[in-house]
Amino acid sequence: MVHRRTVLSTLLPLGSLAHAAVKPRRLLVGDVAPYAYTGAGGGVQGTTLEMMMAINRQIGMAAAPQVMPMARAFLEAGAGEASLLFPVARVASREEQLTWLVPLAPVRLMFFARAASDVDISNLGAVASLRVGALRAPGLEDLYRGSGVTRLEFVSSNEVAVRMLLANRFDALLTADGSAAHVFRAMGLTQADIRLGAVLAVTHLWLVASKSLPEPEALAWREAGRKYLASPQGRQALETQSEVCWSR
Repeated sequence: MVHRRTVLSTLLPLGSLAHAAVKPRRLLVGDVAPYAYTGAGGGVQGTTLEMMMAINRQIGMAAAPQVMPMARAFLEAGAGEASLLFPVARVASREEQLTWLVPLAPVRLMFFARAASDVDISNLGAVASLRVGALRAPGLEDLYRGSGVTRLEFVSSNEVAVRMLLANRFDALLTADGSAAHVFRAMGLTQADIRLGAVLAVTHLWLVASKSLPEPEALAWREAGRKYLASPQGRQALETQSEVCWSR
């Protein structure tokens, strides 16, 4: 179960900002299943998307989500007027580049390998010499290389990364645990087919904004997020996030 107190403590108990003026903003969505993605029927769906849209309704901003590859979403968030962006893993290399608004889901960035392979992914020292596939997203490369993972190949989606792992193009996959589990299940794989390895980082996926977002708007979003996460609906959504991952 997700530790709700830990998540809620990341938001300051701000005063009521329900009447703060919030301008319409672009809502950019990095295509990362199961958190937010385009489904088979063309509609936008995902576990954190549902949370985000609930906060969106609470704050009264009827923004339509625009789904795109995560790398492109980062580029667009940094261009033009202030935009909102999610789901973004909070790591040190991104800390000063974005305005952090609402934590939406806990994640572990960790290694996966084919069960039939003999590669060692049990610790960071062991994976240093392996060919590692990872999702292309600004800020993560610094984290990975700084942890000693140097033989990296970045791809546009976790689906592509898993296919390359199964084809032995990679020795290991490095990604969010929920994302990997979603793709594995969609491909009919079970925990008998995949080995779970070392955890590189434990963090949260956040709703963020461009640094140019005015502070009164940022405070309003944080207040709306705090209220939602404290509500029965928000607490249930947080518990649901833990169900998308494979446990060890």
